Amino acid sequence: MTLVKTNWLNAATSLQVTEPEEVPGATKLGLQVSASGNPSSALVWLQGSIDGVNWHNLLGLDAAGSPKLGFVGTSTGVVVRYVRLELSALTGGTSPAVSASLVATEGV
Repeated sequence: MTLVKTNWLNAATSLQVTEPEEVPGATKLGLQVSASGNPSSALVWLQGSIDGVNWHNLLGLDAAGSPKLGFVGTSTGVVVRYVRLELSALTGGTSPAVSASLVATEGV
């Protein structure tokens, strides 16, 4: 199983939470975020849930300054069934916007 969600946040200009995606069997999650408009803060959280109701922060990346790439995974697997993104901060700059993409896969 591999899920690639490009432009999940597609030039987002306001704080928001995406719709969840189911990632059954995924043991590795990769998140890439970038920002335009030179924001002083552009924080995106990758969140995970077992039940789709209770959410927990897995990885936070601040895209201010340059694109960022992050990774979540263990040899025994990531124990979430659903993932979503939360753009929790977007300040400063001139008309700042944030984009983010995710890959979820199983295996080593």
